[in-house]
Amino acid sequence: MSKKTFPHNFATYLQLPYQQITTTMTYKYITTLFLVIVLSTPLLSEEVNKEYYLHSIVQQTIREDKQKALDLWIDFLYETNDTIRRSNWVASDIDKYEDDYCLFQNSYFQFDRVTQLSYFVPFILSIEKNNSDYTIRTMFMQKEVKLSDIGKDNQQITSIVKVKVVEENGRLYLKNVIDDEVKKWNKYSTKNINYIVNNDIAIDTAKCNEAQKFLDETSKIWEKPLTQSVDYYVSNSPESINRIVGFDFSFYGGFGNGMAGRNGRYLFVGNGDFTYYHELVHLVFNGAANRLLSEGIATYLGGTNEKTYAEVKSDFQKEHYPLDSAKITEISIYPGQRSYYVLGSIICELVVNEKGIAGIKSIWDTAGYDDFSNGLADYNTLRERTQQLLDIDETELYKRVNNILSQ
Repeated sequence: MSKKTFPHNFATYLQLPYQQITTTMTYKYITTLFLVIVLSTPLLSEEVNKEYYLHSIVQQTIREDKQKALDLWIDFLYETNDTIRRSNWVASDIDKYEDDYCLFQNSYFQFDRVTQLSYFVPFILSIEKNNSDYTIRTMFMQKEVKLSDIGKDNQQITSIVKVKVVEENGRLYLKNVIDDEVKKWNKYSTKNINYIVNNDIAIDTAKCNEAQKFLDETSKIWEKPLTQSVDYYVSNSPESINRIVGFDFSFYGGFGNGMAGRNGRYLFVGNGDFTYYHELVHLVFNGAANRLLSEGIATYLGGTNEKTYAEVKSDFQKEHYPLDSAKITEISIYPGQRSYYVLGSIICELVVNEKGIAGIKSIWDTAGYDDFSNGLADYNTLRERTQQLLDIDETELYKRVNNILSQ
């Protein structure tokens, strides 16, 4: 298995002072407040230190049953083979979420997971037992924590995640916490959408039916009837949505206002919006490997950040026109930002203008990169496919893109 490179400038992605992150970590045993456990087992012909820390209370109360649950979780964290990871996750989650079966995994581990875990080690805060189930709460943090009176400098803790361990047919499996978190939420259904709504929000049935109409119209554009149902989770803050997927706290790796499942079967919205058009587009136009293409078509048809495509394109034009290679490189450093989405949407508009939706279909299989740092690679791959489709060179591509921006 090829390993993605964990960038030495990872601090940029976390907005951390670069000097706090070094490429060589010095491991030390810490004080009696914590217990450090270092396990070494062969994994894909490599020696991987499955290092984790226990809070004092956990260390003092852990028993054999809790240790087995913890071992399963730690093995999952450090396992680099997804087939093995998947075999230790409960089947009901895999059936529903497919490749996103661990709801926080793809969001948090955007780089090589073993190397990322060496930068931000697992610190087990609690293991709670409820009948035969266990809930494990884990903080990911730099080992050298230095508190500062300046709040912006206190960034060493990246996330706190919560995961369940359940017993089925005599063995233990990992499971998402989402069912527990939303069991008292209210529900409403349209033809294809099952709304699961935070109790603090009144369900706007008119908006729900409007979202169904938008889904129907988008399906017609894609010429792909929507036959399956979609679970649409609505809450009133990104923090609330992050909690239901397993993030008790997330400085890095959590969701923003919305996220659609790659299999088109679920949607999380954290701004109380029953018609989150951008994410609804993802439910129909799903499965694209190229991030720029996927976010581009969703922005082109559904806008982003509660603005229409026309509005965000106007904002983009004021900031970046005229586009050239240097500006695109700068935009692509941050593929999670709105400017990157709009860049993709402009390319999609160009393709639709000249080849229709059939043109989007013809490039839908454009390769992409899972590594979050490869925004420029995704752009270059999509650019090359677009040039081939339109039979133009890069100079002409920039000319046509800038023509769209100038209108």
